[in-house]
Amino acid sequence: MKKVLLFIVMAAFITIVSHPQVSFGLKAGGNLYNFNGDDAGNSEGKIGYNLGGLVTISFSKYFSIQPEFLYSSINTKRSVGSLDAVTCLSYFDIPLLFLYKRPDGFYAEAGPQIGFLTGAKVKFNGETENYKEAYKSTNFSLGLGLGYRFSYGIALGVRYCYGLSKIPESEPADIKLGGFQLAVSYKLKSILHK
Repeated sequence: MKKVLLFIVMAAFITIVSHPQVSFGLKAGGNLYNFNGDDAGNSEGKIGYNLGGLVTISFSKYFSIQPEFLYSSINTKRSVGSLDAVTCLSYFDIPLLFLYKRPDGFYAEAGPQIGFLTGAKVKFNGETENYKEAYKSTNFSLGLGLGYRFSYGIALGVRYCYGLSKIPESEPADIKLGGFQLAVSYKLKSILHK
């Protein structure tokens, strides 16, 4: 985990100091995640949200790297007998995305993401209980997405995050997170390096 964080920080720092254009922005949108894996059982996604900021470091007119810093709320519902249990997970996510941008505004993105668990609650039979100890403190995933950036700085994007790591603290349980993010971002400022 420390090596992954060190890589993300070093990659962002090197590209910021050595490449010509850095843009900052804000991002907000919705999440629709679900439990996947052999032990996931019958679950369905419920709407959550993501909120945070991003830095876009452009290598050229077509290619850039984009670290993001997002708070993500993830909700899923599972049936337990005749009752429904809703699991509410919250993460501080750091995706490191590589972007290919077309001149007409369309872009594609792909890259790894690490998430740090900040909370886990289960709502069952009218009661809410804290279940943070039941989940691992970090979650690794791979993001793939498409979007369109308008000329005035607003972008609309959709991304699928494919879970790579099991999230329960108990190792034998094969449960991973996977889901879609739909978000709007706004480019605040560009810094041009000489």
